[in-house]
Amino acid sequence: NEIGNGLRVYIEKGIKQAELNQANAIIFDVHTPGGALNAARDIIDVIQRSEIPTIAFVNTEAISAGAMISLACDQIVIRSGGTIGDAAPVSIQGQEIGEKAVSYVRGKISATAERQGRNPDLAAAMVDKKLVLVKYENGDIVTLRPDEYEKEREREKQMEVIAAEGELLTLTAEQSLEYNLAEAIAEDREEILKLYSIVEVDGKKMVLTQKAIMLKRDELEGEKVIEVASLADAEIKRVAPSFADKIVIFFTNPIVSSLLLSLGMLGLFIEIRSPGFGLPGLVGVVCLGLFFGGHMLSQVEAQYALLAFVLGISLLMIEAFVIPGFGVAGIAGIGLIIYSVFF
Repeated sequence: NEIGNGLRVYIEKGIKQAELNQANAIIFDVHTPGGALNAARDIIDVIQRSEIPTIAFVNTEAISAGAMISLACDQIVIRSGGTIGDAAPVSIQGQEIGEKAVSYVRGKISATAERQGRNPDLAAAMVDKKLVLVKYENGDIVTLRPDEYEKEREREKQMEVIAAEGELLTLTAEQSLEYNLAEAIAEDREEILKLYSIVEVDGKKMVLTQKAIMLKRDELEGEKVIEVASLADAEIKRVAPSFADKIVIFFTNPIVSSLLLSLGMLGLFIEIRSPGFGLPGLVGVVCLGLFFGGHMLSQVEAQYALLAFVLGISLLMIEAFVIPGFGVAGIAGIGLIIYSVFF
């Protein structure tokens, strides 16, 4: 579902469990419309730190942050009818955001693709719709700025436009295979396991399809590519999210956490404007408590933020009930609350 910080904790725990069990491979079952960029970045870092070969099974969509995470894996297998791409950063309301964020995400996704030996221009076209993605007659696929594209047209270069200016790249299963973004098409996990074998390539353990093994043997000396075993009969261990994982994943969901933050601040604002302490203040405190609590349980270093938040609330209560008017305590309380949220 939506990618948040709670999902990062679940994935990190799963990878550690795989490492303790000396697993030969990890398959990530990916079906997501995207989510929080910071969470996706952290998940990518966790995947890249692992020495266990990884396979992303796009079942059936890896959109936005889901595409970024899939590209971090060693292999991508996509289900027929599946899609991957459309990774431009947007606000929680779904609106486009500035060039600075686009530039960062474009660089991150391109570097992630390049690290795994995939075409970084395909990844960049998923993020930046100011680029034109073309395929030349010799098979090269590159991104061009609009002015570069016009110059190529004037030179009458033979090229096919894959994604025009103003379009974000989203690939089907067949296109992913054609453009070498994905390694295979499969319908379920059992089919994936039949496709792959454990291989030692120049001393490094990998999981590769039979087609990839033959290519590696052509590329390197035959004795440097040793097929160890097929994954077809592998023992499978599923890392199911615990009840606690599900709670944290829910409260750190980008939409849910934004709603909790908005309701919490609204409740406190109404309470400050009204005499006494009633339902809006209680709702506000509960919502903000769930917001901070969810992030603390997801191991985000939020304890200092929570301390600042509690201190800020305390100062506002002193301002409301002990000191008449609105002065230093109230200003300091609001400042601490704002600091805690941004932290």
